[in-house]
Amino acid sequence: MKRMIGGRIGFLIVLVLLISIFPTTIVMAYSIGDYHWDAAGTTYDISSLPSNWQTQVSAAASSWNGSGANFTFTSSSSSVNDLTQEYRPDDSSIGLSGGYYIYGTNHWASCWTIFNTRYSFSTDGSSGTYDIQSVAVHEPGHWLKLNDVHFWPWESKVMYFVLSTGTLRRTLQQDDINGINAIYP
Repeated sequence: MKRMIGGRIGFLIVLVLLISIFPTTIVMAYSIGDYHWDAAGTTYDISSLPSNWQTQVSAAASSWNGSGANFTFTSSSSSVNDLTQEYRPDDSSIGLSGGYYIYGTNHWASCWTIFNTRYSFSTDGSSGTYDIQSVAVHEPGHWLKLNDVHFWPWESKVMYFVLSTGTLRRTLQQDDINGINAIYP
């Protein structure tokens, strides 16, 4: 019995030493990129998209607008920031986003998102198709300065880097919300 108690005390001492040497850290399930807006919002143009896609993209923008962050997306047909569709046969991306920054800063001047029509899209996540709203909530996340997250337990996050056909991932998770609020408090 004495030996067992001594072994447990020894184990506890080693555990306390390890914790003090390697302090615990908070793990964030979001990743912040380099560029962001130097304003509390921006406009976006979806006029080239089919009308049923426009509804889905507007719903995606509303998700970010409802995050509590000091940032708002507003639809405007005269915006330089656009979401379009394009057939890209040599590109494996379902959607891709990019932008132009103001030289000498890390501020966006404009952004764009392309939905790759090499793939089939639907407005309801039908089997064998990609849900347009799920892609539309993910890609503008890059406009906000959020990167893809690549770790296994985070596949429910909007910013997770893979989307399977027939999957709906339209709702911001707490980590997505924490990410935008960290950038635009």
